[in-house]
This record gives sequence, structure tokens and C-alpha cells, in this order.
Amino acid sequence: MRIANQFAKSIPVVVLCALFNACGNDDSTESFSGKTTLTQVVNTTFSTTDEEILPAENDSVLLEILHNSQTRSAKRGLMSLSYEDADDYFDENIYQLRELPLIIQARGTGNKSNKFLSCDGAGKEVGLVPSASSNRQCFYLRILPASAGIPYLIYSDASKTPLSVGYYRKNPDKKILYARQDNNGSLFMAAWDLKACDYQGYFAITSNDYIGRSDPNNTWSIFYYTIEAQDENKIGYAKYSKKAQQEFLIQPRDSFTVDYIDFDKSSAKISKRNPLEVVSYGKNETEERRPFKIVSAHYATNTSRFSEKSILKIPFGISKYFYSPKVEAEHVVVPSPVKPEDLEQSGFEKNIQYTNNTQNMPTILKVEIDGNAKPNSLIEVTSWLENYNVSVNYTAYMSYKYKEGDVRTVKIRGTWYGTLYTKKRAKPDVIKFFDLNDGEELSLMKTKNITISKTLLK
Repeated sequence: MRIANQFAKSIPVVVLCALFNACGNDDSTESFSGKTTLTQVVNTTFSTTDEEILPAENDSVLLEILHNSQTRSAKRGLMSLSYEDADDYFDENIYQLRELPLIIQARGTGNKSNKFLSCDGAGKEVGLVPSASSNRQCFYLRILPASAGIPYLIYSDASKTPLSVGYYRKNPDKKILYARQDNNGSLFMAAWDLKACDYQGYFAITSNDYIGRSDPNNTWSIFYYTIEAQDENKIGYAKYSKKAQQEFLIQPRDSFTVDYIDFDKSSAKISKRNPLEVVSYGKNETEERRPFKIVSAHYATNTSRFSEKSILKIPFGISKYFYSPKVEAEHVVVPSPVKPEDLEQSGFEKNIQYTNNTQNMPTILKVEIDGNAKPNSLIEVTSWLENYNVSVNYTAYMSYKYKEGDVRTVKIRGTWYGTLYTKKRAKPDVIKFFDLNDGEELSLMKTKNITISKTLLK
């Protein structure tokens, strides 16, 4: 994360516009492909007047206290450590999302149906609506060099101007969130920081400039205001307290493609489950001892689940099939970290999809047993097959083609969990013979002459 300077009043927005291209659809009035524009569904006007909105200013006394105590520098450093400990790819990934169209959704609101941030255009207040179906609900990040002292700028795609803390001229004490009228002037009150919450993909969106005092009797009780979803579809401000109304899902509007998965062999863990017991039958209807071969099949279900550990939540499309890890000689063996279409990996099954849900993969265990049967006997063979719980850390590489020659790639860490059935016997088979006439057991013996093959259920 970037270490922010105290103030950013001197950086004009017009200069930044010369450095960056606009995000999203060039025609800000067009709805997303195949969807109805929001204006046909819900009124997105959050103010009933054309009253002018002005940028907010801080209390000069608080600013002086903040400057002297270097509170901001301490805060920024702590947040940086927190991010790096949780996800060492965060900075790299968030940079890959710059300029991409984003949807911002509150985790909780007073009105449960209105959760998506929406802006009608330049100089307009940002409020909440029930769905994200046009560019009015689309925003994007601009990430400046660390020397700018500004972690993030958040732009409305409808206005192509940054979001800022402001107020209506007739009500200066009530602060609102709005899109600047233009890209001129200072970025003061338009800088934001994103504080990761306990829920993946959710952030507290904290002003880098708007400060308050939690205790009027304590000079040093300074905090940075966080935006908050409030009643009547409004966005307000409060000290962050982990309320659902203060946490917002920020994720790309469009899906990424999962290209390949790199499993970390060194992190693999394996534990035995209860063996799968299977019973096979045959018979010898002659009056003499004869060799027998029994072939039978039994159903089992392997499972696969990818549990993401990254701070960002990246949407992805329907996954192709990837090669899955397997168990050999009591060890987890992982496939090569390449796209499945680039290398046919013999000995691995291409049967798992990248999904956060549990994927069930039916298999058929084909059991073959050879031996010598007693005369006139029913043959019963009981086998016990090893199966395992497996976990292994991974990094999934996902890409999105933003524009020609500009492909964005993010790296998502997580842990893969699987249940795997194998050919290995937990213990020797038990073979029993029963007289075909009276059902009496004839003998009890063990055999080692056994082979098992496993095929995937199509």
C-alpha cells in the first residue's frame, strides 16, 4: 500500500487527466450490453433540487493537530503491514484493476433492496439503487505514483470525474458523496483509502482528507471518516466500526478467465479416511477346483473445492477443466503449472473446475481379482480401498482483455481441498467360499493376486 502525504491540495485534476485514459464505455449514456438502463427501472435522482454541491473542507484546528502528530503516516504504515500480511499480491492485483469498470455494493443498508452505488453524472450526488445495470453504477480506480501521496481516486463512469466529499450549499453540516463537476482544481477531499474487511472483496472506503474527533474532550481522538450506507438511499459518513453499512464489495463488472493453476507441492497435507469397503462376487459351478477371475465395478465420488484467501474478489466465468492433484506412495503429486490445453499430462485426470463450491466427481472403481475357487462354490471377495483428504495451496492466474494489447492478469491465492480415491489396498482382500447347495462356508483365505483400475464416469 502507498504511504500518503499529509495533503494533496496542490495537485490539479486536469493534469491527471492528461496521464490516464477514461475507464469503461466511451459513451457514458449507454447501458451495459443486453441489459435495461436503470432509468427505466428506478429513479436515480438523490436530490429533488438543482442546489449546488460544494467540496467539503476540514476544521483548521483538527488539521493542525493532525499535521503535528503525524497521525496519517502512522495509520498508513499500519495498514500497509496489514495488507502485506494478508495478501502479498494485493498491491499488484489492485494495480491490474486500474481503469477497469467496477461495481460497488454495500454489504448492508437500511433499505435492503438498495445496495449499489450509483451516480447520474457530473456534479451529482452518489446514492444507492437496487441493481447495477448501466454505466451509472460503474466506477473505476486511478492509482497515482506513490509520490502523489494519494492512495486511490475513485471515478464515476457516468461523469468521468472523481468522487469527493461535499455538501449542499444550504446544508453545509451534512456531508454527502458526489462526483465532481469537472476535472479542474485540487484533489483535496477526493482521495480515498481502501481498508480490507473480514469478508473477501469488501472494503471500508475511507476518506484520505475528511477527519473528525471521536471525543470532543480529547484533542488527539482524531479519525478518518468512512462512507456509510444510510436510509433513504443516501451515502453518509461515520467513524468505521465494522458495521455492514460501512463495508462495500468492490469488484470488476466483467468476468476474468482462469488461465492456469499453480499448486504449491511444499504446502500439501494428506490424511487417510476410512477405507472404502467393496464386495465382489463370482462362482465355480464345476465339481473341481478351478482358477477364477472376478471383474466388478463400484461407485465412488471424488470432491474438489477451491477456497480463496485473497483480499480481492475477482469474478470469473465458467471454468474449463484442469488437471487435479493425485496421491501416489502416500504423497500428494501435483500437475505442472501450465494451461491444460498446452500440455497433455499423462497420469493426471483433467476433471476439476475452478469453483468456490464443492465439485463432486463420480468415478468407477473397476476391481479385478484372480484366484483358485473351491468346487461348486460361491465366491465372495471383500476389498478395502484407500482414500484421502488432501489440501494444497495454490495460485490461480486469471486474465481479462481490457483493450487491444492490454491484458490484465491477477494472481489469486488460496487452498485446494480434495477427497481422492486410489487403487491402493488398505489391507489384503478377504475371499470366502460358500457351498452352492447348502450355503455353508467352505474355507477362508487371503490372496495377493489382485489388480484395480479406475476410470472416470463420463
